[in-house]
Parts: sequence; structure tokens; C-alpha cells
Amino acid sequence: MSRTKANNANYAEYMERILNALVNNTVDFNVIDKEMTTDISMITLNEKNEMLSWAKNIQKKYNFKTSQYIGRSTVKEKGDLILDEKITELKCVSQNNGTYYNTSVNYFDKFHILNPVIAYEKIGYRNFLQKLIAPYGFKTTDYGTMSFVDQTTSSIIQKLPIYKQIKSIDNIIRAIYVDKLVKYFNTHPQEAQTFINDMMKKDTKGTAEQLLIYNYFNNSMNLIAVPDIITQNTKINTIKKSGKYSLRWGSSAKATIAWQNGTGLNNFTIRVFI
Repeated sequence: MSRTKANNANYAEYMERILNALVNNTVDFNVIDKEMTTDISMITLNEKNEMLSWAKNIQKKYNFKTSQYIGRSTVKEKGDLILDEKITELKCVSQNNGTYYNTSVNYFDKFHILNPVIAYEKIGYRNFLQKLIAPYGFKTTDYGTMSFVDQTTSSIIQKLPIYKQIKSIDNIIRAIYVDKLVKYFNTHPQEAQTFINDMMKKDTKGTAEQLLIYNYFNNSMNLIAVPDIITQNTKINTIKKSGKYSLRWGSSAKATIAWQNGTGLNNFTIRVFI
């Protein structure tokens, strides 16, 4: 399968539409092709048939009676499908459960703690980075953004000898920041409660009623009631450090502070896993 990070949304929409059509007994690739709101030029017939086989595996296990596709608009919609009258988020993964929620580190501005990008600025990381990349003709971005360089520049820097040094420094700073973050939440229970609730409810967007996870590598699947996760994981006294860069609470939820497009360079985010 030619699925990549860049076209993941295209494949995801096609899979959602196939499952919707299968539940409604209306599978027709020609019809689905016309309904698609994203580019499908990279999706081959073999891949469509493969996704149909996944949908059949899902339907064989759960036997959904009704389905409604509610769109790829991640801003407006809380899920992908309404299955048996429940708003459902569908995730097809090759390992684990995939990312549950992804948001900007600017989220931390709502608390009395430093946004990590600003924290990096205060200790002089920008000056350090500028000195490293200047000989290659690059400049850092404007102050206070989620990225210190743009994505194109980041891709080039990742291939340079200096990238190893950048990652090494970032690893030290980020571990210290996450450690302070954990300590802050453990001494401010109300803020910890807010953080956990926001992450599990996907902040202002709201959340689906259930999460349907299909692992196409080993043909395993799981249907999780999201309200149960939220109830289970709002125990504020269970936040603890998990590795160097993550916060963990409850039995399985974890939020990782990480760079999406180049360590120490571009798109600093919070990624939640369950």
C-alpha cells in the first residue's frame, strides 16, 4: 500500500466510505470515487479491494445495522461515521492504536506554565539553532511560533551533519520541560483535571462516542466506548512521568510532547495515545 503521512487522510476517507457503503449494502467503487472529497489518484484498485476486505472483517465481527458517513471535516465533526446511532471515529493502523488526538503545544497557554516553544526561547535555543544553521544559509522563523524553521528547511537540515547535535540538545531540554510539566500538574490538581479532560475530549472539538480501531497488520480490532475512557482516566493523582517526553494517566492514556516534522525544528505538538 502506498499510504504515507502526506496522503493518510485520503486513504482514511476511502476506508470510511467503504465501511459505510458495506453496512448499507451499496458498495460500488465508482460511486465512492465520485463521492470522495480528497484526491484518490494514488489509490489503486487492489488497495480498494484490500480496504473492502478490512471492512468485511469489521462487519463480520460487529454486524452494524445502520451507518451514516458524516464527513472528513475534522473541525466540524466529532467522528467519521454514525454506526448504529453512535458517533464513531474509525482508525486503521499497522501497530498499537494510532494517535487519538493531536494539537498544538500552544494549548498550554491556558495554564500558568510556559508554552514549551516560549520556554525554549527563554533559555536561548533560538540563538543556538541560528548559529548552527546560518552557515548553510538558513534563518529561524518569527519568535514564538510552534516551529523554529519552516517544514521545507527542516527537511533539508535533517540531512545535514548538524542535525545530530540539534537532536541531542533538544532531547535534554525537552526532558527537563516535561519533568517540570509533570511536577506542575501534580501540584495543581484542578489544572491537571482540566488537562486530562481536554485531551480525552479533544479540547473544544468534542469527542466521538466510540472509537473503532482496526489493525490491518494482524487483523485485530477493538471497539472502545470513549465515555468509559474519559471516566477511567480523569484520576488526577495518577499522572506520572512516562519515559522522557510523555505524561501518562489512568491505565493506558498518554500525551507525548514531540516534534512532528524534525526534532527541535518544526511543528511542536501534543499527541495523545490510548
